[in-house]
Order: sequence, then structure tokens, then C-alpha cells
Amino acid sequence: MPDVTRLRRLAEQAGIADNDQVQNLLAVAAASPNDTVVEQVHKVLQVAASKHRQHPFETPNIQSLATVPGDRPADLDLGTVLGSSAAFTLPETVLTRHVLVAGETGAGKTTLFYSIVDQVRVPVWLFDLKTDYRHLLRENPDLVVVPWTTLRLNPLQPPPGVTPRRWAQSFHELFGDAYDLLGPSQHYLLPNLLDLYAEQGLPLDESVSTAETFPTLLELATQIATSDAKGYSQSGYKERITSRLRAMTAATANLFDCRTGYPLADLLEQDVVFEFDGLASDHQDFLMEWLLTWTYRYRSTHQQRGDQLRHVFLCDEGKRLFSAYKEQSDAKGLPKIDELTDKMREFGEALIVGDQEPKKLTDSLLANTGTKILFPIGDADQFRRVARSMALSERQRRYANQLDVGQATVQVAGSDPMVVQFHNYDLEKSVTDTELQRVMQETWTRLSNHSSSTELPRTDEADEPGEPGESVGDTADEDHALSEAAERLLHDVADQPYTNLSDRYSRLFASRYKGNKAKKALLARGLVQERDVEKKFGRPMLLELTEDGRRRLADDGVAVQRTGRGGIVHRYWQQLLKDRFNEAGYTAVREQDDADVAVELGDSRIAVEVAMEAVPRELEHVERRLQDGFDSVWIGCRNTAVKADLEEMLVETDLPTDCVHIRLLQELQTASLDRL
Repeated sequence: MPDVTRLRRLAEQAGIADNDQVQNLLAVAAASPNDTVVEQVHKVLQVAASKHRQHPFETPNIQSLATVPGDRPADLDLGTVLGSSAAFTLPETVLTRHVLVAGETGAGKTTLFYSIVDQVRVPVWLFDLKTDYRHLLRENPDLVVVPWTTLRLNPLQPPPGVTPRRWAQSFHELFGDAYDLLGPSQHYLLPNLLDLYAEQGLPLDESVSTAETFPTLLELATQIATSDAKGYSQSGYKERITSRLRAMTAATANLFDCRTGYPLADLLEQDVVFEFDGLASDHQDFLMEWLLTWTYRYRSTHQQRGDQLRHVFLCDEGKRLFSAYKEQSDAKGLPKIDELTDKMREFGEALIVGDQEPKKLTDSLLANTGTKILFPIGDADQFRRVARSMALSERQRRYANQLDVGQATVQVAGSDPMVVQFHNYDLEKSVTDTELQRVMQETWTRLSNHSSSTELPRTDEADEPGEPGESVGDTADEDHALSEAAERLLHDVADQPYTNLSDRYSRLFASRYKGNKAKKALLARGLVQERDVEKKFGRPMLLELTEDGRRRLADDGVAVQRTGRGGIVHRYWQQLLKDRFNEAGYTAVREQDDADVAVELGDSRIAVEVAMEAVPRELEHVERRLQDGFDSVWIGCRNTAVKADLEEMLVETDLPTDCVHIRLLQELQTASLDRL
């Protein structure tokens, strides 16, 4: 029998020994007594080895990749397989097994993501840390792009259907995970959050509607800061949590300063880009992990299980969410985000994660991603991290790391790896901040209005034990039946319209619970509306009478005189500023000569205008005030975004800038007037 050792060595050195056809040829050579046959096999193997050196990947069975048993036909056409003329396609349901895309900057990751977002037929949420994805508005006018400065979320507001107790548990875990708190600190946070929920009259073990008044992060910080921490160690936990909460609320401006956030359940039905560029990294981490946790809890509570793809999360900076550092921390244990990765697939949620530094990604992410796409990476160690998980041979690794832009090695659901030339995706990247605001302003306003409004409470809620006579039920036979507490609150709103809710409760009621019950009764009948005021510290809540509320008071013989123009928040600031100037020794009058507040300030007469939004009419008001003889105009802005936009608009006008001073309302209220 001829010696076939040299043939096997040739096959092994070329990296083709495991090929079925090669194995058959070696078996023929070993069984043949004819040296001519052995030489012919040798020549065939030499040709195969030469081709394999040039392209060391098997041509895959493309048909087997196009569909998965039980799935619908593939509909993501992403490129072509090198070495064949076949298209590289993926069924959507493969995405629920999650996708990892690794590659250096400029290799083609973002272009691939554009193609996926363009073709996938379910909603996608994109976590954008570099403003790369707003440009998809060119192709998808229905896309919702939300910069973090516009976003409004209350992390303490449970998803619909989730009880406060369950959500408190989720929140304290992910807060500790994102801000690097150890278990004892996290456990100190939990009881304080539960106490805060209870103080606001929220049932801990029942789901609550969005009409409820949810506490804010700033209130949680205050709750913990004023709690009784006995012992040195507990005091340390208290200080760590309080400092992180306060730093978080200070750095994120108005993002978390609301009681009811954006309607995320509705946004799950839309393509949304969450822009986090410019936000500190730990706050980015918290937001991304919070949105993932919120979605998981919402899906699981409503039992939205199944293999069908429902929704996709896409993150182009995976190490932010899936940090190897956190996974390697023995003290903290497995990061919560790693646990979510495995759980979310059973609810039809897909994760597509990209990064240029895979060594910083968790082992769990590599193990739990069914599809891996590896673009070239200049750092050999970074490249090898993913290549090992794909079981690439040394020859395949060398070949794969020398591919051109737009080419990558792909392994789908444990199949043999292949090399794919991905389609180019031409996209004009020219959406500026100004254009984005013009296109999205109406959407942002709608979402913000939702975050400020409340739904009517359920009408079948029973009174809690020990609080008789406080029903908020609203029936056709009891249109005018208000409790004594609700009547007292309604009359107080008419008498003192600019008092915040906390002060009303402490002045009128023995407990916050009774005040909250009375407020909900008025909201349920449409007699008042809630309006919150943006301030540097806290967000005071005001109650504003509706027309029905005015008619109800008129029936009681109370004539309500409305003073000032605009909504209650606008009038609140008018009143506050008028009082501020008068207390400083100046003469200030509301709405004199059409100014929101007219002030005699030394030898000058100034007009103070309250700007709730950055709209052209604010500068038109300035022009009229100057024409009416005011020496200067001060514009008080609701927040920094309004201030920045008005400053930009002012530069484009002919107004004398030395006579126009744009400040924050908070500055006008608190700063020394001679410094302004």
C-alpha cells in the first residue's frame, strides 16, 4: 500500500485536511495500489492547497443560510459572498440570536448598520454616541431623532403594568451597575426608594397608571440625604448614593427632571435614534442600560414572548454597555446587562452591537451572539479576540485581517465562516443641528407635551384602608360630588395660583397622601391640570384651573380673575420676577406697556420678557419694547437650550445687542441684580 503521509502533511499544512472532498481523495490514495493514482491525488491537492492559500474559506452552502427552519424567507440582502456569485442574506429572526460586529474605524461597520436599519421590517432603537445616525432622516422621514438635551425620562416611573416594588428592584440594580456601586450601597438605596413611593401614595404591589405622581431622582436624593443613617458604614453608603444622584441630575439638565417621561411604549413602534453625544460616559451607560431594562420589564410583564422578531436595539459602541472591566470585577459579580442579553431574545428583542476594541467587551457578549461579523483591526490582539470565538485557523486569520474596506469575515449561528463583500450604502451626512430642530421640533413638542400631561385615573379604584370618604370615583350621577378635601384644594388653587403642590399639601392637609387623593379627584373631573416648572434644583408642580374648574367655582359663587397672559408657568415666572425686583427695592409692575414685567431700575426703565420657547416672536417683542421707550430688554429663558437658541437668533437681527440681555429665569430669580 503506498505511503500517503506526505499527502496528509500537504493537506494539513494548507489548512484543508478537514475538507470532506480532501478526506475522500486521501482515502482513495491510501486504498489504491497504483502510484499513478497517488500522484494524481497529489496534483489535485496541490491545486486545492494553492487556491486555499489565496482564499482559505470554504464556499458555504448559501441556501442553508437563506432560511432557518420555521422562519420566513430571508429579507436582509447585505452583500455577496467572496469566492462565489451568491448573495449574502439573513432572515430577520436570526437577529434575535444577537449580532456582534467588530472592526476598526473606517472598516465599514456604520455602513453595514445603515443597510440593516434600512431593510429590517421591525422598529429599531439606535444608541448613537457620535451623531452618525440622524442622517438616516434623508432616507426615512418617519425616523424620530431625540438628542439627550430634548429627551425627558423619569427613571423612577415604572413601565406600564410593572409594580413600583418590582421596578424599584430593577432600578437599584441597574443604578448600582452603571455607577459602580457595590451591593451594600445598592441595598441602602432600595428601602429609601420604596419609602419614597409609599409617601407619594403609590401602592407598592399594584401596577399604577401614568396619571400617578411619580417621585423624581432629585426627590430620591433628598430622601436619602435626610434619612437616618445609623453607623459609620451606613453614613458612607448614604453619601456615595446621594453624591451620585445629585451629580447625575446636575449634569443631565432637564433630562430626568420630570414626573412622567416620554411615552416609551408608543416609541417601541417607531424607529428612534437616541443621541447621547456630549453626555458624560457614566450617564450614557445608565441611559442605555435603563432603556434596555425598561423594555425587557415591559415585554415580560405583558408576556410578549415568542421567536418572532419584534424590535431591534443597535449600539455602535458596545464596550460602553458590555464592559469587560465590570465583568472582571469579582466584588460586583456578573453585570446585569449580561443577564439581559440572554433573556431578551425570548421576547423578540434583538441586539446588534458594534465596537472597534473587542478586548474590552465581555466574554458573555461573545458567547451570546449568534452572528459574528469581523472586519479588519490593526491591533492583532483585538482582532484575535473575535477570531478565536469564530474558531478561525491561523491562515484564515491572516487572510481575514487583510481584507479591503467593506469586506468582513462572517459566521452565522455556528456555521462555517465566510468572507462577505457588504453593499455600499450611499448616505449624505449633512443633517445639522439647525435642520434637525426644524424637522423634529413638532415631534419633540408632542413628546414633551405627553411627558407633562396625565391620563385620568381608573374610576374603579377602591379607597385604601384607613382613609374613608376619599373616593375619587367619577360617575355620571356624581358630577358635582367632591370630597371636602378636594373642594378645599380647588378653592386654594383659585386663591393662590402660584403655590407649588408640596407647599399646598403641607399647608392644607395632614398628610401627603390626603393631598394627592384630593388632587387626583380634581384631575379626574378635568377641573385642574398639572404643570411643572423647570428650576435648577427641583421641579415645582403647579395646578392650573381649567374652564370647567372656573365654571365649578362660579357655581360656588367664586369669581376667578385671571391676571397675566400665557399659561400658568409663564404667569408664575412673571409673578416671581415682579416680586424679586420689588423685594430688591425697585418698582416692578406686571404687563405694563405690554412688557411681561416693567421695572424702574435706577435711572433706567427695563422690560423683562419671559421666554418659554425659542421662537421669533420673542425677538419681535424685544423690538416693540425698545420702540416703546424702554432703555433695555431682559429676556428670561426657561432653560439653557432656549437661551442658546435665542442668542443665536439675536445675532442674525439688527437689534442693538448692548440693549438686549438674555439670561436664565433661574438667574433672574436668584442672582444679585447688580451683577446682571
